[in-house]
Amino acid sequence: MSSKQQTLLGLLGVVAMVMLGYYTLFLNDVNFFGTVIKMRVQFPLANELRKGDAVFVAGIRVGRVKTIDFNAYAEKQEQRVTVLIHLDEVVPLFEDYVITIEESTLLGGRNVSISPGLAARPEITYTEADSLQGQMGKSPMDAFEKLSAMIDVNSNAFTTTMANIEDITDSAAKGEGVLGMLLKDQVLARKFDTAVDDLIVFSKDAKTISNRIVNGEGTLGQLISNDSLHASLESTLADLRSIVAGLKDGKGVVGRALQDDVLAEEISSFVSNLKLISTDLEAGKGSIGKLLKEDSAAISIEEAAANLATLTERIVNGEGTIGALFVDDELYTTYRDFGARIERIAASLEEGDGSIGQLLNNSEFYDELMVGLRLLNRSLEDYREQAPVSAFTSALFSIF
Repeated sequence: MSSKQQTLLGLLGVVAMVMLGYYTLFLNDVNFFGTVIKMRVQFPLANELRKGDAVFVAGIRVGRVKTIDFNAYAEKQEQRVTVLIHLDEVVPLFEDYVITIEESTLLGGRNVSISPGLAARPEITYTEADSLQGQMGKSPMDAFEKLSAMIDVNSNAFTTTMANIEDITDSAAKGEGVLGMLLKDQVLARKFDTAVDDLIVFSKDAKTISNRIVNGEGTLGQLISNDSLHASLESTLADLRSIVAGLKDGKGVVGRALQDDVLAEEISSFVSNLKLISTDLEAGKGSIGKLLKEDSAAISIEEAAANLATLTERIVNGEGTIGALFVDDELYTTYRDFGARIERIAASLEEGDGSIGQLLNNSEFYDELMVGLRLLNRSLEDYREQAPVSAFTSALFSIF
């Protein structure tokens, strides 16, 4: 290959690279082989729309703005700006379609947004010669204009807020308030650090407790994880429901108190009587009331307590029979021997020794004793009947 041919080939490559770069940087949506669909839309304002801005349908880019023309002699204001759009594909439009110029980003830029409308409406046909009617977006101002307008409207509130922030920072710098004390007072700052550390420890403990509960440890964990404990709880709840049902049916004393009006009246009367008794006691009526209210009764109790203390002191000192019984061993021995004799006598009586023992244990002796008592009784009756005759005879012979 000659040098001339190499030069021509190099120039052709450079031209191809320049064309490719131009279309890449400035005409991204160039379609060399596809069919271009043209759409003409009229707007009242361009709103900084530029040639090459994107066109979207339902958020999908389908073309770009080809030209923007201004007609100062348009009959209607809505027809002063005509935008020619090149689409990569046919976009079906229905009667309720909407084409708007919208902001592309918060920092500026515009694009054309096409909303085809609902398919339930009739579809319309359009050609390049037809002019579709568009409208401006709902937010034509850029973000900085919106921010400026918002600041202008709320300038007083903004000024007050900034003044309050300045006062807060000044107070904190002077050590006033909780925030200022935290910034200036080292002791309080250390306490705050300690409180934060305690909170961290508490959160760790809470996490440990929750893990133990999840693992079924402890009573609460067993209650959540153990089916048998859950069954026991269900059984307990069933018993409680049975008890409540019994109370509702008037079973038992408590159930009768809840259902039986007569028993309820008796309980109410009992409570009323207790109230009357407490009222009488408070008024000092009766012996117990006087004991609670009258000083003389209190003095009598003090005297009785003093006498009791004197009596116990005499007993401790061995005075009197009871004192001697507590202190004197000889008297205790005498009473002990007396008790032993009584015990021996009781044993002899139980064994039938002596007349009393025979009387208690021997039925024959008892029968003989009863026969003797009957004979003695008859003899006394005969003597009583003969006593008047003997008295008359003694009086008669005493005359002579």
